[in-house]
Amino acid sequence: MMKRRSLSLLLTAALLLALALPCAYAQEETLHISTVQELKDFAANCTLVEYSQGLQVKLDADIDLEGRPFSPIPSFSGSFDGGGPTISGLSVTGSLSPAGLFGTLQPTAVVKNLKVSGVVAPDGDGMTVGGIAGENYGTLANCGFTGEVVGKTDVGGIAGANYGALRGCAASGSITGSNRTG
Repeated sequence: MMKRRSLSLLLTAALLLALALPCAYAQEETLHISTVQELKDFAANCTLVEYSQGLQVKLDADIDLEGRPFSPIPSFSGSFDGGGPTISGLSVTGSLSPAGLFGTLQPTAVVKNLKVSGVVAPDGDGMTVGGIAGENYGTLANCGFTGEVVGKTDVGGIAGANYGALRGCAASGSITGSNRTG
């Protein structure tokens, strides 16, 4: 009876360790994005805040979204390094709020060295619309947006509503809104 109990405890501990190790390892991995499909898959996975906690993401190649439907990355809390390549042809439409390449950047999010070009012009209430992020609670550093951003309230070239940090970011093109626009 004692041997069974010890074996049972040992098997339980081994199972728990086996479940915990992949999670810990995944937090240290870097997700590399170099195709439209990889970017879309990443966006689909970011519907849960937990998915991107501690996640490192690296953009490895230019991505052209021209003529391809794209839904914003809803919520991100990890680290995203654009590293030089550009995401171009971004077109964000539909009834979305917040809207941008990223919907919401959580307080732990860091997005750096990212260049994006395109149009962010959602339908609906037109609130919290930005070229990179609709809402930023994290850090945006050395990011750039070129193109058109259109909304009604809280509209910006980089972030529509910024509650975090913007460092060395720039936008060019046109920004249109009726309240808290800039």
